[in-house]
Amino acid sequence: MKNKKKVLQVISEAVKESFINGSPRSLGEAGKISEAKVKKITELFKKLPVSQSITYLTQYAKALKREEEKSILYIQSSIPLSPANKKQIVHQFEKSHKISTVEVKLNSSLKAGVLIKIGDMVYEDSLESRIRQLGMAIAG
Repeated sequence: MKNKKKVLQVISEAVKESFINGSPRSLGEAGKISEAKVKKITELFKKLPVSQSITYLTQYAKALKREEEKSILYIQSSIPLSPANKKQIVHQFEKSHKISTVEVKLNSSLKAGVLIKIGDMVYEDSLESRIRQLGMAIAG
């Protein structure tokens, strides 16, 4: 248990140090992953004994991916979004989230609406979700 705690602590610090200014939550370029820092950290982990190296590298890759996912804004819509609509959505989410990438995809299973995901937060505004909310309100 003590070893696992130590691994997680080291991984947490390594992830923080993998960003341009040492903070994934910074705005602009400063909040982006530094390829040079990731390479340096990876090389350090490779110098450990094989079993430790595998554990650290695996956990580091997973943690880095989780942290990076927190700043990717996924937008799914039932119809193509205009550049103005996309800009409006991005602007709204930039108020409360650091966004590094925006991915827009058509989703024909959505009925007249959008599904937005950033990190582990999901926002849905579709005809189906509104009907579901109305049904729950009526059911009491």
